[in-house]
Amino acid sequence: MLNISSFERAIIVKYLPTTNKQELQQTKQEIYSFGELIKSCNYLLFYVFSNLNQQNPLFLQALERLVFSRNKEGKKKISKSSPAKLKRLFGLGKKCSTENVSLNFTEIKVIVVDIEFNLNEGNLFSFNDLELFYFPSQNYLYKSRLLRSLNFVTAPSLFVLDCSELKIISQAYNSLIDDQNCENFPWQFVSPKEFLKGIKLLKNCGDGGSYENVEFDKIEIGVKGIFFGAKWCPPSKQMSKQLTEIYPKIKEAHPSFEIIFCSYDRSEDSFKEHFGGMPWLSLPYKSEKALANAFDVQGIPTFLLLNEDFSIISRNGRNVLLSDPLGYPWERKSLYELTEHTVHRLSEMASLILFTDGSPEDTEFSIQLLTTCIDNLLKGSKKRRAK
Repeated sequence: MLNISSFERAIIVKYLPTTNKQELQQTKQEIYSFGELIKSCNYLLFYVFSNLNQQNPLFLQALERLVFSRNKEGKKKISKSSPAKLKRLFGLGKKCSTENVSLNFTEIKVIVVDIEFNLNEGNLFSFNDLELFYFPSQNYLYKSRLLRSLNFVTAPSLFVLDCSELKIISQAYNSLIDDQNCENFPWQFVSPKEFLKGIKLLKNCGDGGSYENVEFDKIEIGVKGIFFGAKWCPPSKQMSKQLTEIYPKIKEAHPSFEIIFCSYDRSEDSFKEHFGGMPWLSLPYKSEKALANAFDVQGIPTFLLLNEDFSIISRNGRNVLLSDPLGYPWERKSLYELTEHTVHRLSEMASLILFTDGSPEDTEFSIQLLTTCIDNLLKGSKKRRAK
């Protein structure tokens, strides 16, 4: 469930389409609270993007079709009231006036979230006549909280919120592009465990071409690596080589560990040639899409490290294995040395970085200092939860 308490009162601005920037400054802004927006629709879509990158026209066209085909004006109206103090706090109403209006109830509403934190209406002309909402550029604190709550990883992304349950039910950027007629909206998650249940995986027989079937349900419970890759992708081939070197060592020490390959190869012959050199298991060719959508995989190579309950240990599984090959089950630690293999942790959690001069004495002192800070933070957190 999405915890909206920390940004329920955040100010949201409605985008009013216009082709004239001077006219835009004279247009009255419609502003609402985030909580009001949730009550005014069945599904709230968060389109997270970077205005430094060019928008995908196929995605924008599909988003426009989805919104126009699904939205019908409902009877429910939400009265809008935005305190003047909040308007001043977020810098609204300086260049243009605001207007009290009612918010129509619709099936879908869309919030665009720019990760560069400098979005304004001038950046939204490419969205044509879509009814959109966005955070004011000054509202970066609420935007940061929202991105953390969404478990945002990479842009562009599209998150679908079921407003009745306050639950993110899909990460649907690729699903929207693939499902041109939006027949399967809202593309609700198929859990990885449900998808893999009963599926027959492939295992090389070692004779250069034949496979045996291995039922996923009969695999020993343990940490799993999900490897999305393809022969035509050089970084994918490099990752495969690195994993091939460390896989036997991990497997010998922890037999329950397994890697499952998900092929993005362009032909079945290419898949067979590619998978032929891998010592682990694989999904059958052309059956990777459901798993890729479940984990919002948007590029290759991707190596996910999953816990026994299929929760994600890390989206940068290769670096986790390379930095600590025998660290099974690779649970998150509270203290890491910052290296090329651990730097990805900075994007996965709130972090405190302490730089040292590198001498053994200074390093030892820094570890003791950070360990004390961590212990105090954990004690304080436990006390707050107890209250």
